[in-house]
Amino acid sequence: MEKSTVNLIVFEKTDDIQPGAAQGITVTVTKEDMASYSYAHENSDTTLGNTAGSKVYTTENPTTNADNGLTLSDLRGVDFNDAKWDQLLDQLDLSESDLYVALAASYDQTAQISSISKPATVDFDGPQGIVGAITDATEYTAYPTEPIIATTFNKDLSRQMGCMNYLGTTWGGADYALNTDLLRNEWGFNGFLISDMVMNAGSNSVDQALRSGTDSWMAWGTAFTSLIHDTSSATGVATLRRAVKNMSYAIVNSRAMDGIAPGTKISYRISPWKIWLYSADAAVAILAIGMTVVMIHRTKHAKANPDLYKPRKLRSKKKEDEQPEEA
Repeated sequence: MEKSTVNLIVFEKTDDIQPGAAQGITVTVTKEDMASYSYAHENSDTTLGNTAGSKVYTTENPTTNADNGLTLSDLRGVDFNDAKWDQLLDQLDLSESDLYVALAASYDQTAQISSISKPATVDFDGPQGIVGAITDATEYTAYPTEPIIATTFNKDLSRQMGCMNYLGTTWGGADYALNTDLLRNEWGFNGFLISDMVMNAGSNSVDQALRSGTDSWMAWGTAFTSLIHDTSSATGVATLRRAVKNMSYAIVNSRAMDGIAPGTKISYRISPWKIWLYSADAAVAILAIGMTVVMIHRTKHAKANPDLYKPRKLRSKKKEDEQPEEA
């Protein structure tokens, strides 16, 4: 795997140093910091199959369609490992098409998931954060971009992101060692992991990506939902459930859900003004079609009966000319 020739491992800040003064700084480097992350854990699962022995395999079917009376807003501030998350996820309806759109078509957005009252969000391309509405300037989360984070020299602001690079022969977005063993198990990351496009992915790449720990990818339109093949096995359902949890945990604790009270059920309907507008558009279209039909019919009739469409004076004169003269 191609690697950088120089890596920044550690740094420390000095106090304000006056001219002629000096300050000693001690930096500590652990051997783990020197590790190369063309990462391959000794117990990593490279197949991620729905078979015994796979690290993601399970035979226990998760609960679905439960009526636990919870909404995502109830989980704001709740610990990632709290049992209340399981109660919420038990409510997932796997027949809900928007659930798969939220995972498979998250280019600049995530779709609503009605069964847990997860709102639709607008998520701009890049690390700009999760927002409630693209036109509402008060809703921006605005997570800083990587260059801005770097200029702070604040190590606590660092975050890990998914990518389209390969680790050896494995796509980074589908690498269990990277996305689960390292990111979540070793580094303790709890949150939403999104990869880049999978437009040219192989037939099993998306299932493998989800099982590896990636929660979503940047695509658009409902067509990409068909790339999620396993939606019924215990392994597949457990994988979908985990991805929805990671996504929901990030969203409920973001500005996108500021002001949404616990217990709020979120649904989307067409605004009345849009219904009137659509109705007016339909009426105009029907009128236009009707007028077009009348004009076509009149044109054909005029060609077949030209005398009927001549000016009245000409028709009267013609009739006079056609009357027989008296002897």
